[in-house]
Amino acid sequence: MDLIHLLSHSTIAENLYSHLSFESAIDLFIASRSKCIPYPIRIDDRDHQISFLNRVDSETINTYNYIKLYGSRGSLVLAAQQNQLQIVKVLGEHGVNIDGTDRRGYTALMEAAQNGWKEMIQLLLDFSANPNVGGDWRNTALMWASNNGHLEIVELLIQNFAEVDLTTQFGYTALMYAVRGGHFEIVKKLLENGAKSRRTNIHGNSALTLAITSHQMNIVQLISDFEDF
Repeated sequence: MDLIHLLSHSTIAENLYSHLSFESAIDLFIASRSKCIPYPIRIDDRDHQISFLNRVDSETINTYNYIKLYGSRGSLVLAAQQNQLQIVKVLGEHGVNIDGTDRRGYTALMEAAQNGWKEMIQLLLDFSANPNVGGDWRNTALMWASNNGHLEIVELLIQNFAEVDLTTQFGYTALMYAVRGGHFEIVKKLLENGAKSRRTNIHGNSALTLAITSHQMNIVQLISDFEDF
């Protein structure tokens, strides 16, 4: 049975698409939409035909172009950075490594965390993204969110088992980044979840000493209160 006859049956067509590689499926989608091959989906049910063809939408073509330009892992990270939810959803559904890094060593979760994209973070976590994966310098998504002041993201990552005391290769923790950024509520949230304030980086600085040297007395008091407790 040739391709045209295969695609004349909706259930067979769906099965065929599900077994194609991601790029091959999109190639076939685009070909059918642009009529590069004879109208391949000959289904008597007009509504089903329209629905099936509408799967070749701008987001699908956009995803295809991302992959052609950046490869699957680079596409995922870039799409997360740009908060392209539909592209990330398509890539996740087709088995792209959700924890893969781009050439800079960034994961999609890191990009979403540093930009504060809460819905994107949740989508990536739904695809089982690991919040404890570190980049080239072992920076995690929690560190990025803490550094950039995204409290809701910090809370979401902790709820999904982000470890609060992981360190970069230079010994920095999420707590240190939060202190350095002056993010009082994030410092509090990290301390409430067991972050150690006396851990030191390669320069011998702890979260407490960073707060003292940057004259953030409200954070100094907060850390001191937790240490006393």
